[in-house]
Amino acid sequence: MKMNMENNKYTFINIFVVILLIFSIKVTAQMDTVYVPGDVTGEGNLNSAVTAHIGNLSNTVFSLELNGYYILSEQITIPDGEHLTIIAPEPGTTQETAPPQIVWSSNTENIQSNFECRGNITLKNIWLLYANTNGIQTQTSLEIVDNFDPDGQVAEFENVIFEYSRIYSNFSGAVSVSARNFKGYFTNCYF
Repeated sequence: MKMNMENNKYTFINIFVVILLIFSIKVTAQMDTVYVPGDVTGEGNLNSAVTAHIGNLSNTVFSLELNGYYILSEQITIPDGEHLTIIAPEPGTTQETAPPQIVWSSNTENIQSNFECRGNITLKNIWLLYANTNGIQTQTSLEIVDNFDPDGQVAEFENVIFEYSRIYSNFSGAVSVSARNFKGYFTNCYF
């Protein structure tokens, strides 16, 4: 009888572990991946994709194509409480396998930030080019804005190229932080 109770105890534990594994797989599998094509003939594909998923950004990964050219038609704002994740495949050693570039439209003027982060942001294998499609340097910054959350904002950058960005007004170059509680993680980034 004692051995049977011991076996039941282990059976219960095994079933519990299996249920936990299934639940955790289901929870992590709920991330949607949105493949965003580069702006070959138009502009604003990234803007449109992100705007369409506001309210569900934290459950969405935006995947850009290698050697893609993404022309911002307006600033992308990450709302408080949301997390924007933009990734691209690992770059290679040829032009065709270069990281995707995010640039400004030639129609935009005096835009302070390409990304205004009131929430959190993750960028991986991306090239932030602080210029417009005419090749003119812009006074742009990726801005981390205070959202008054005591836990602050988190920004994770891996294999990101931050092009030169002028320092002006209240901004501080390529990444401008005005959040009181900011946690920034920069891995293999180039400035």
